[in-house]
Amino acid sequence: METRASGMGAWLCRLWLWLWIVSSLGGAGWAASCPDGEKPDREKIKEIQMRLDHLRPETRRYGVSLAAELNWPQAWGWVLEALEDEESEVADVAQLRLAGVSCPKGLDLLLGRPGLGHRESTVRLRVAEALGRVEVPVNGEQLVRAMKRSDPELCRRLLWSLERLERRGLLVGDRDRIGRRIEDALGRGHAERVRADALAALMRVQPSRALRHLRAALRDKKRTLLRTAAVILLAEQRRGDDGLEDFDPVPATEILAGLEAASSDAQPCVRRAAYRALGMEPGASSLAILIRRLEEEDQRHLRTLLVGILRGISGLKHSDDPRPWRDWLGRLGRLGRLGEGGVPPRAVSPGRDTYQTRVATTLAQLRPSTDRSVILVDLSGSVWMDLKGGVSRKQLLDRELRALLEGLPRTVSFNLIPYATRPDPWEKRMVTATPKAVRRAWGEFESSRLRGRGDVWSAVQVALQDPDLGSLLIITDGAPTGGEHSNMELLVPLLEWECRWRGIAVDSVLIDSAKRLQIFWSDLARRTGGTMTPVHFESEALR
Repeated sequence: METRASGMGAWLCRLWLWLWIVSSLGGAGWAASCPDGEKPDREKIKEIQMRLDHLRPETRRYGVSLAAELNWPQAWGWVLEALEDEESEVADVAQLRLAGVSCPKGLDLLLGRPGLGHRESTVRLRVAEALGRVEVPVNGEQLVRAMKRSDPELCRRLLWSLERLERRGLLVGDRDRIGRRIEDALGRGHAERVRADALAALMRVQPSRALRHLRAALRDKKRTLLRTAAVILLAEQRRGDDGLEDFDPVPATEILAGLEAASSDAQPCVRRAAYRALGMEPGASSLAILIRRLEEEDQRHLRTLLVGILRGISGLKHSDDPRPWRDWLGRLGRLGRLGEGGVPPRAVSPGRDTYQTRVATTLAQLRPSTDRSVILVDLSGSVWMDLKGGVSRKQLLDRELRALLEGLPRTVSFNLIPYATRPDPWEKRMVTATPKAVRRAWGEFESSRLRGRGDVWSAVQVALQDPDLGSLLIITDGAPTGGEHSNMELLVPLLEWECRWRGIAVDSVLIDSAKRLQIFWSDLARRTGGTMTPVHFESEALR
């Protein structure tokens, strides 16, 4: 069997890890009584280590899964080592499997030097995310101690994990200490995204402490993400989410006033959050605000959202003309069928934007979900393979992308990012879809010779740098193959998390993709308010 040369360095690394495990047997990172897994026999250990050292990444990936199944401290050390694997398919599986830690000493490893204290930033980030998915109680004091102002991305993932653990009732430790440390991350010296994540975490851990910060964020005209986070969290207050500690709730009149102000905010992502919040508990005042905003809203995707909310509540099929909606609300009032806290009989909760899955044979009629979209095109792998008639998918994409771009109205701003092993953005920022801009963008794409693996994660990170971004349109076969993350089970929640405060919709166009991949991309569309469109080019297009 082929194996990777382990070398003296790898042997010493494992020796150090084993010594660390032995020295930390009395660790106190866990607050439950689940026993450690039993030590396996020598043959089992040898089999797993052989797989972990194999040349083939799929074999190493399987070795990671076998190690995780043992639930044995030393085996969790091997899983942590796999987070450094150069192949993301191995490292991603290791990150996912860390959620299965249920033995005390295994959790101590995650919280200690091999995990959150690791020298490599990528390992720390992976562990910080995984801690939010474990199924055993975690001491939040140890998570907040790992937060550093100099490492905002680590702070963000730890705050997200604190929020998720608390939602599931698995956060333990001194609430005041945890809350004070989270509150520190709301300070002005921290990045805005950190502050938004800190507000969300504090609302779960200590709502009473978070309330003044929530009110201040709603009034903060300079920080869009913080305002959006405050609106989303205010909606949770209105809904009376289970799991929040007992404290004096925000008065209903104050919540409604805050949502009404947010519904006319200058930033689309704030308005989007307000519309969705107003539609969750639709009384007469909320519906009046939504209908009034339908008269004034100038963003296509937000008008679509407003109509979808009103249709879901009413059961009617009116268009975006506000007049029949005003008449409907007036009739309900005259009939006495809608009190201030009431919901019409046919109401549904529009907590998420609608998404759609449709089959297409061309890209010509497709439109991004918003008028401020970055189009990402996967040029990896099979794109360059010849199909029937000697035509490659790249040649098909040249024609189809041209049709898509030429169909964009001039009201749309767009950018184009082909990607493979690396992303290659056409422009630094989105530009208006004038005929000249469309010709330039298509010409650059037609001449592109990018090849390699499909690193969609890096391409998305480049797109997110544009502050005006409203949606992503990802054209791909649906199977990421490279970069920091390539496992869709992990990518879907990570991308949702990256987009949540900015309200970015993720549209995907999946060319000749497998059904199992379509399920993941459809889930991402549902979570972000985008669309998933499978495409299979008709035989005429191959000629």
